[in-house]
Amino acid sequence: MPTHRTSSRLSAMQLVCRSLILIAVLLLTACASKSHIRDLTPTLEQYEAALRWSGIRSAVSFIEPDKLPDDRELVFALKRFDQVDIKGYEIVNQEPGTSEFEYIQMVELTIENRHTRQVRSVRDRQTWAWDPDSNRWWLVSGLPDLSRF
Repeated sequence: MPTHRTSSRLSAMQLVCRSLILIAVLLLTACASKSHIRDLTPTLEQYEAALRWSGIRSAVSFIEPDKLPDDRELVFALKRFDQVDIKGYEIVNQEPGTSEFEYIQMVELTIENRHTRQVRSVRDRQTWAWDPDSNRWWLVSGLPDLSRF
């Protein structure tokens, strides 16, 4: 037969167990809602690799479809990138955007003209936005601006 001490011990244990379950559920919910942040680093690394090694056509796939330039502008930009090689990619600054679904990084690109072998640096301010519908990060700032090159 349970005594008063046993039943209060069970109540205390039940309270602790319920509290632990609640904490676990809250932690899992918090982790699930922030999972997009874990996807950011691989996306940034893949974009860098695409620019440096795969070429601009591969990097275009990171741009949010609504932010892609029209066909004529895109063709012009691709031709401009066909004339250069990305020799360096250095992250200069990284900061959160205006919300947890936006991220900004400043990158310095070292670019070499394939014809003249002239080398210059270009700063590229990248704005990345999380899209929960497609479950991925998109580059919303567009391609690096080579017009000053």
